[in-house]
Amino acid sequence: MAIVKRAMAEGIEAAGAEALVPDLTHLLSDEDPRTRHTVLDVLKRMTKQDLGFDAGAWRRWWEKRGTPEATKPHTVPSYHGLPIDTERVAFLFDRSGSMRWPHTPGFTTRMDVCRDALIQVLSEVSPRTVFNLGAFDKKVDPWQKREVEAAPATIKKASRWVKRQEAKSGAWTNTYGALQRTFEQNPTIDTIYFLSDGIPEDGEITTSEGLLAAVRDWNRMRRVRIHVIALT
Repeated sequence: MAIVKRAMAEGIEAAGAEALVPDLTHLLSDEDPRTRHTVLDVLKRMTKQDLGFDAGAWRRWWEKRGTPEATKPHTVPSYHGLPIDTERVAFLFDRSGSMRWPHTPGFTTRMDVCRDALIQVLSEVSPRTVFNLGAFDKKVDPWQKREVEAAPATIKKASRWVKRQEAKSGAWTNTYGALQRTFEQNPTIDTIYFLSDGIPEDGEITTSEGLLAAVRDWNRMRRVRIHVIALT
């Protein structure tokens, strides 16, 4: 069924059937991540707009298209320059000893930069977003057992948790454990933002080849997008 939906979206684009744009927006919340991303790509190409996965924003734009109101910029939250174009997301960040090092000589540490950017993006995500957080060194600490809705009170709790995170002196980087735990505990996410300042040093697998093979296995059916940020 998912492949039929994706083919339908691409067929609408090929036919130039702009009148069906509002119908496509309903698929932005489809349970299949590949379908959601295919539909978003089709909508962006057809309309020259980028309103992310917010179906309501697309429909409001469609109703006002051709008016000055429709030309007002729609801002999408970003994290280290990467747009948050999803409402099903997990943020993972390194808490190993090297995160205590200065990000810029004489100024803030890498951990300071990590915390500030994450707290900022949490304040900007849509309340319809479901999300989770995870901090890792040799140990992996998810914020919640599974993803939760981004209600204002929940965002405040998440931000307080982020503020309490500190780099652990002498602790190494368990990349494998962080990713494995996130895949296991967050079944509905379709995007991961993974921040680290070093190579994998701890956990069941530490080689790049082994990590890539493990992720391919976990991601065989889910097609989660993983954005990697090197904070160095």
